[in-house]
Amino acid sequence: MDVGDTDKPGMTRQAALIETVVHPDHAAKLADTLGRSLVTGEHFSMRYRMRRADGVYRWISSRADPMRGQDGRIVQW
Repeated sequence: MDVGDTDKPGMTRQAALIETVVHPDHAAKLADTLGRSLVTGEHFSMRYRMRRADGVYRWISSRADPMRGQDGRIVQW
């Protein structure tokens, strides 16, 4: 999948990617959890099913912690 494949009118790339590759049973929760983490800087951790290139869904675990600069601001995820 190319980055351009996630360009959908009226949607962020993040939302389009989640809609495209995450199992429908998990997409809304992933979007909410990830969105809250990005806004608040909280740790992110979740298990969900993601679609492979051949269309088969597999369980994956994702997690992220923000890296902060000396001033406490998030500089990278």
